[in-house]
Amino acid sequence: MRGRLSIALMALIATLAASPAVAQVAKAPLRTTIFGGYGWLREAGLEGGPAVTYNKGWAVSVARLTTANRLAFVGEVGGQYRHASSIESISLYGFLGGFRFVLTRGSRLTTFAQALVGAETFSSPGFTEAGFAFQPGGGLDIALHRRVAIRVQGDFRMGFEEGVMFKEARFTTGIVVGLGR
Repeated sequence: MRGRLSIALMALIATLAASPAVAQVAKAPLRTTIFGGYGWLREAGLEGGPAVTYNKGWAVSVARLTTANRLAFVGEVGGQYRHASSIESISLYGFLGGFRFVLTRGSRLTTFAQALVGAETFSSPGFTEAGFAFQPGGGLDIALHRRVAIRVQGDFRMGFEEGVMFKEARFTTGIVVGLGR
């Protein structure tokens, strides 16, 4: 599943990067963007066990372009939720920061790749643990207006908690709002 998702995302980005609309350079990009949207996450099973899906989730990020106009600092917070039984609620939170590199910037489409690091917290009734997380990913923004776009993003997070590595594929979609020059 993860392999197909990654291949599909890379093929989409390559196709968009080759299109004439993407080749047109937009005038001065917006310096700061805020993203908010829905998130879906699938965690690979441990030691051959079944995979787990977090169907409900959210993500919020803020990015600030550097003077190079292709590199941005990014901060992101997200939460994912699922039910293990009818009454037991399980949550997974990520608190990450890092860099985003703008691959292409057109008048309507912008593609990017990013690498974030930080902490991931898992919580279920009576149990909580936290650890280091690394999350590479990428996506595209489709402009609706000068300061508003729709984002489609895919990530692969690796969480390290209590000596165990958790592998998680995440998909997010939502609205990007640009602020200032």
